[in-house]
Amino acid sequence: MNKLFSIMLRWLRHDKKRTALTLASITLSVFLIYFVGFYLNATVNALHAREMYTDPSHAEIFLKSLDQVKILDKNAAWETHSVKKQDEAIFIRSFAKNGSYKEGLVFPCVYINGKSALGDDTGLRYLRGEAVGGDCEKLAGMEALALKGKLPKAPHEIAVSSAVAHNFGDVGIGDELTLRYELRRGRFFVAETEIVNELNEEPVRDDNGNYIYHEDTDGSRLAEIYQKAYRLGDADNELYGSDLYDFFCELYSKKESSRKKRVIDDFVIPPAYVELSDEVTESFEYTAVITGIADGGYFASESELFFSIDDTDILPWLCEKNIYPGDDDGVCYNV
Repeated sequence: MNKLFSIMLRWLRHDKKRTALTLASITLSVFLIYFVGFYLNATVNALHAREMYTDPSHAEIFLKSLDQVKILDKNAAWETHSVKKQDEAIFIRSFAKNGSYKEGLVFPCVYINGKSALGDDTGLRYLRGEAVGGDCEKLAGMEALALKGKLPKAPHEIAVSSAVAHNFGDVGIGDELTLRYELRRGRFFVAETEIVNELNEEPVRDDNGNYIYHEDTDGSRLAEIYQKAYRLGDADNELYGSDLYDFFCELYSKKESSRKKRVIDDFVIPPAYVELSDEVTESFEYTAVITGIADGGYFASESELFFSIDDTDILPWLCEKNIYPGDDDGVCYNV
């Protein structure tokens, strides 16, 4: 063994250039392996931290109803769990799902602290409502929640997005917030269209570039538009979430520039507007104490309005995305 070592040492001394290159290669290889390992470990840790920041839950289960939630709570042992029932357009989807649009020239109106949440200058990008329960504050992504205060735990408690707090009375934690939903009668005006080709029709404009509107006196055109816009269970074609909210903001807008053509499954919804009357056919009012303010930054918070999952006064007005067509509820269970 000593003889072998002596021969190797003599050879290394004899060819110093090759020896130096060999040692340099070994050193660089060690540093490269260390650097790659360190970089991969840092990347994995960063991705894990990012995932825990945006969505710390491990699994998501969709249930048909709150009764199934009670059964799951009773028979499963989770360290933490949360329950969420979200409506992408609170009150408006209920208006659609319950068939209220079939009653003629009636239109849904939503007010927050007396100010309309539909139309121009609402300061909102969405009108989402969400009932929450369990350990939502632990399992919700902090990026989307960014909560000051706490989520509601009891009936008639509410947490709101910073956009709602700022634009509807400049309210804060401890203040009261009043929601009012009304069905109002009104007049419906729809833009005249002309067929361009077999697959398209375009709104007609006058010499000044403005749309030419005609009143839909019997509500037949409105009913046709509603039926297309509210085809529940068909997520690819119905007006959904923020689109549905935008649709009614455009209908109630006073600005010509806000109105636009929409196409749903080759069906054209022309630019249109509504003149609401003072006649109210149905109403619902709800008052709650603000427990928290959620601020998700540029991308907005997870919802605009958060309620307790135990609040039986507001739950009937929350319609899920119709995960199970025909069911009244749709609940997301996270663990």
